[in-house]
Amino acid sequence: MRWTWLGHACWLLESADTRILFDPVLGETYHDGVFVFSPRRQIHLEALEPDVIVVTHRHPDHFDLPSLALLAEQVPSALIITSDELITGACERLGFEVRTVGDWQRIRLPGLDLLTT
Repeated sequence: MRWTWLGHACWLLESADTRILFDPVLGETYHDGVFVFSPRRQIHLEALEPDVIVVTHRHPDHFDLPSLALLAEQVPSALIITSDELITGACERLGFEVRTVGDWQRIRLPGLDLLTT
């Protein structure tokens, strides 16, 4: 299993069978342009290839619609996991399949289990 930090709250988890992208914020800024990533980074969207995208909550430094729209074009088959109905609705409108979960729910994925908190 390999964890890669992509800046702020964005992480990529790679297991033998599943790639999970957490809180994708893929642009140069976040929180509606208020903050700039430091150090500067460049994300190669085509290299991410997530099977699952987890959006933890709706703060704009975790729930970034422009990033999700890019991912909807690049990996429309990715499953979105969130606990927030607003995020669920937005991601469904982008064309994603969404699984809305509660606290302490075990999600079985190929090669690993994800436990929500």
